[in-house]
Amino acid sequence: MDPHCEYTDTVTVDPATTLTYTAIPTDPECYDGTGTIDINVSSGIAPYTYEIIDLDNGGASDETATNVINNTKTFFNLSPGNYTINVTDASGCTIQTTPVTINNPDELVTDIESNLTDDCDPATGFTFINYTTTLNGTLEFSHDGGATWQTSDVFDAPAYTLTSGDAVDPSIRTVDASGNTLCRLDLPRYIIKYPLDNLDITIAAIIVNCNELQVSVQGNEGTAPYQYTYTDDPVNFDATTPSNPWTTPAKGLSDPHTFTGLVPGRTYVFFVRDANGCIRQSDINVNDLITLPLEITSTSIPACFGMTNGSITYTITDNEAPFGTEYRYEVYN
Repeated sequence: MDPHCEYTDTVTVDPATTLTYTAIPTDPECYDGTGTIDINVSSGIAPYTYEIIDLDNGGASDETATNVINNTKTFFNLSPGNYTINVTDASGCTIQTTPVTINNPDELVTDIESNLTDDCDPATGFTFINYTTTLNGTLEFSHDGGATWQTSDVFDAPAYTLTSGDAVDPSIRTVDASGNTLCRLDLPRYIIKYPLDNLDITIAAIIVNCNELQVSVQGNEGTAPYQYTYTDDPVNFDATTPSNPWTTPAKGLSDPHTFTGLVPGRTYVFFVRDANGCIRQSDINVNDLITLPLEITSTSIPACFGMTNGSITYTITDNEAPFGTEYRYEVYN
């Protein structure tokens, strides 16, 4: 007789729950902005470990979140680039997804042009051109630095009373369905141009005695004789009563007028008016026509708040012989 007892029991071991998830990137709204990656675990055993590895930005967004009960996780403030996502559940199963890509949207850019006709009339406004059209949201445009906005890219008569010589502050933005700004670009102040064609201006420039700029201007086409003026403050230029009066008497073809006593390095805009009152401006920077006898460049270091430890370093390049060995500096605030 066998004194031993035998007991048999059948135990069923269920297979491990398969770990599955999705990793959905959201691109930034604006160029060089930040996006997100949303992770949603659809099956697995909590708690979870969520890891993100930044592949393109020097590991700037590397992060690991451990012992997370929730089956969702969002990584924020992610720069455009490629990322690896690792999710590990309580069973030790790890699933990797790579690459998860956050794309950089196109940069919001635009150009401005004046609304000019082919006749003698001055401009009637301006238009935004060559602007980005691939961004999310609705494009809006402004002529007053964002005080007012419109969906049309044209600012022209009769809605606006803009003309040649007027200064505007163009801005462009995208907005969502609620009118909230997504991306915005403020352009430098823009001066609506006088016509640059038909009545041409020929420009020549020389430096006299090291510190005097002389500029010769000659009108062409249109109807002779011509009068000339210039400004170093185009924002406030008034063609009717310019601060530098129109030259008299008017001069004909092959009879240029020379402006003397100008300052080398300063930016000037020159204008010509023909016998019919047509006004044209030159788009030539006279400083591109000359070599400055002395060029000055500067670098600055700002002061800390409430302190006086800022500095400005000036570098002088002497371009004209005989070269000087001593210089006198005058600094204006």
